[in-house]
Amino acid sequence: MSKIPADYLQRVYAGWLGKIIGIRHGAPIEGWTYEKIRDIVGEIDSYPVDYREFAADDDSNGPLFFLRGLETAKDPAHIQPQDVAQALLNYAPFEHGFFWWGGYGISTEHTAYLNLRAGVPAPRSGSTGSSPTRRTSSAPASSR
Repeated sequence: MSKIPADYLQRVYAGWLGKIIGIRHGAPIEGWTYEKIRDIVGEIDSYPVDYREFAADDDSNGPLFFLRGLETAKDPAHIQPQDVAQALLNYAPFEHGFFWWGGYGISTEHTAYLNLRAGVPAPRSGSTGSSPTRRTSSAPASSR
C-alpha cells in the first residue's frame, strides 16, 4: 500500500476549488455549443452573470453530500446504491436546497428523490426507465 503524499490535502482542496469555479462560471452557458457561445456571448473575459443569490448546485454539493452514504452505510467497504439513497432521504431537506426541485419529470434529481420516497429502490429510482425526463440523475458532472 502506498502512502498518501504530503501535499494530498492541498491537491484535493485545489481540485475542489477548480471544480466549483468551473461550475459557477459555466452554469449560465451549460449545454451551449461552442458556436452558440461565440455567437451570443463572444469571448468570455469576465464572469458572465452577476449572481445576487446563491443557487443550490448538485454538481458541487452532491459529491460531498453523498459521502454521508459512506458514513452511514452498513458496510462502507461495499457501499450499495441503497446506502446512498438512504442518506439522501435522511439528510436532504424535502424540496429545499441541495438541488433544483423543478418537479417530477422535469428535474432528474427531483424525480429520483420522489421515486425513492415512493419506494422505488436505488438505482432504479434515478434510471431512465423510472424517469419521465429520460435522463439519468447521475450526470457526468456529478461524478467528476
